[in-house]
Amino acid sequence: MLRLIKNSTQRKFLAIMFAALIAVNGPLLITFFVMTKNSVEREMIAKKRVLLDANSKALSKALWDFDYDNLRKWAGAIANDRDIFSIEILDDNDKSLALITREDSEKSVLNRENALFSKEITHRVDGVEHSVGTLRIRFMSNHISNAAVREVVKSAILFVVSTISVLVAALIANRFMITRPLLRLNAAIEATQRSGTRKKVDWDSSDELGRVPTAFNEMQDRLDQDEAQLIRAHRR
Repeated sequence: MLRLIKNSTQRKFLAIMFAALIAVNGPLLITFFVMTKNSVEREMIAKKRVLLDANSKALSKALWDFDYDNLRKWAGAIANDRDIFSIEILDDNDKSLALITREDSEKSVLNRENALFSKEITHRVDGVEHSVGTLRIRFMSNHISNAAVREVVKSAILFVVSTISVLVAALIANRFMITRPLLRLNAAIEATQRSGTRKKVDWDSSDELGRVPTAFNEMQDRLDQDEAQLIRAHRR
């Protein structure tokens, strides 16, 4: 009986908790993951555009001065970014002046998954903007997606840890506030049945569940009083 009470209360409580978590947190978790992933991807793409704008401004003077050696050195420095697949600098006639491509074993695969960002390079002279070329940078889309997934996984781990912490806290509370008084009540009943003497429940609590042991102890006292009266009446 003791095992039945223990298993049934805990199983029902766990079933209710898991059902609530799945019903409520499931859709919220999926929505949170999708929104977080999209937000991180947009943020990373915005950073890539800022990088593109900054480098296009830095290259304008070299293009204007036909300083192609410095141009290629700058392109090589930009290519050190691990998220960049290729960099191409063109003049105002779309002639390629510098092209640096990452030579990886997965080049053929990455080439189909690259995101192309293009920016016109202008140079201001006497308050007039002159178009001097174009900067094209191909970023690895899989790197952007993987970075977004990593951020989502971090958030997911924190979410799961917090959820498990809440569940463990609820189980501990269930153990101390519900299961323990029921087990003590059951133990008192079984002890009374075995020994033939009335045992009381050692539990003192002012909540609703605490009233059950109190009522049981009062019932035991009344039964003892009634039994004593019957014994005295029998003796008379």
